[in-house]
Amino acid sequence: GEPLIKPKEAQHNANQYINSMMKSKKVLPQVTYDREYMLRMCSVPERIRNVAFVGPTNSGKTSLVDLIVMNSHSINSLIGVNDSVKQGWKHLKFMDSFKQELERGMSIKLNGMTLLATDLNDKSMVLNLIDTPGHVNFMDEVAIALNACNNVIICVDVVEGMTAVVEQLIKQSIKRNKAITFIFNKIDRLVLDLKLKPEDSYLKLLHIVVSINQYVDYLSRKLEKEATKFSPESNNVVFASSKLGFTFTLEEFVQRHYKEKIPRDEDRLDFIEMLWDKEYFIEFILDPIYKVITHTLTYNDPVKLVKKLTSLRILQKKTKIPKQLQDPQPILRFVMQNFMGREQLGLYTAIQNMSPPSDLVEYKDMVGHILKIMDYCGEEYCLVKVHSNELKTSSTFKILNEDKDENDEIHEFNVDEIMLMDGQYCIPVETAYSGQIVLIKSNLK
Repeated sequence: GEPLIKPKEAQHNANQYINSMMKSKKVLPQVTYDREYMLRMCSVPERIRNVAFVGPTNSGKTSLVDLIVMNSHSINSLIGVNDSVKQGWKHLKFMDSFKQELERGMSIKLNGMTLLATDLNDKSMVLNLIDTPGHVNFMDEVAIALNACNNVIICVDVVEGMTAVVEQLIKQSIKRNKAITFIFNKIDRLVLDLKLKPEDSYLKLLHIVVSINQYVDYLSRKLEKEATKFSPESNNVVFASSKLGFTFTLEEFVQRHYKEKIPRDEDRLDFIEMLWDKEYFIEFILDPIYKVITHTLTYNDPVKLVKKLTSLRILQKKTKIPKQLQDPQPILRFVMQNFMGREQLGLYTAIQNMSPPSDLVEYKDMVGHILKIMDYCGEEYCLVKVHSNELKTSSTFKILNEDKDENDEIHEFNVDEIMLMDGQYCIPVETAYSGQIVLIKSNLK
C-alpha cells in the first residue's frame, strides 16, 4: 500500500535537514529540546541509553511512549493530535506508523525514537527508545529490540499482574544480561475500576513485586546469575497511569511533594527507603492520590474544584481548568498531570541509572551490527547498532555473515543515508557514533 510517511534525502548539516523537512508534506515536528545539542551528545557513548519497551498486549507500552512523545515534542506540531488526544480520550499512537497497526489498533512492528531527556538532577542523556509489539505472535520483534538494547523496561498491567508473557520477557531479559526496570501501569484502575481501598491497592502492588522477585530469584539460580532485587525504593519500579497521563517514582514523588518538609538530601533518602513499607506508602503516596481523585470527581463546578484543590495545595494558585474540558475524565487527567507532573522526570532518572552501551569493547573490531532489514517511512532500511568507530555517509564497509563459511563471498556496501528514528518520521544525519541505534540505507556492491 501507499506509505504513510515518505522520507527526504539525507542532508549533511544539522540545520539543513530541518529546512529540507519544512518543504515536505510531513513537516518534522518541533521538539522541546535543542536537536543540534542532542546530535552533538550522540558522540558520547556514556550519555546514551538504549532502552527496549516491552510488555504484554494492552499493558499500555505504546501509550506510555506517547507520554514521552508529548513531553519531548511540541504537541500541536504532531500529526494526528486533536482535542480527543489532548484530553486523553484517544491515544496518539505515535509509534504505530503502518496502516495495519492504525486499523487494528495494535503494534505489529518495532519502532523507535531518539530524543534528549533530562532527569530529576537536570542531567541530560540521549535516549534511543525501541517500542515493541506485545502480542505473542510478534515476539521476534521483541527479540530484535533486546539485541539492540542493553536496557529493558517491562510494562506490567497492575490489574493483570504477573502473566506468562511477563515471565517470558523477564526470562529473555535475564538470559541476555539486560538491565531491567518495571513500569506498573494503569494504577488508576485500582481506584476507578476495581474501587479498592488504599490498603488493598498496596497489597495488590506488593503481590506483583513479590511475584517478580520470586521469579527472578528462581531464574537467577537456574542460570547461575546474580539476582537483582526489584522494589520501588530501589528506583527500578516506576508507577504509571497512561490513561491519566503521568508516571512517577518514589524519589520523584518525594522531591515534588515533600521537599519543603524534608529539605536535607540525606533525610529525604532515608524517607524514600522507608516509603515502601505499608503504613508509609499508604499515608504518603496512596492517600494523597486517592484524595485528588475523590475531590476531582466529586465537584461538578470547575471553579469550586480549583478553589478546593488549591486550598489543599494540590493545585498551584492561579491554575485554571481549560474551558474545553467538560467531562470528568479529561478534568481528572488535567488535575493529575498538574499534581504529578507531565515531565516524566522520575522515569528518566530510572533510565539514567541504567547502563550506557556496554558491549562496545566486545565488538571493537566490528563497526556495527545489522539487526534487521525493515520498512520505515515507506522505504527499506537496515536497523543498525553501531559498536565502534563511526559510520559516515558515503563510507564503504564489508558485511560479514555471523554464520558464514570461509568460502562465502564477502560483500561490500556503501552507506547512502543514515537516519535517526522518530516514530512516524526520519531524521537524516551525516554520522552515527558508537552506541547509537540508527537506520542505514545502502546498495550492496
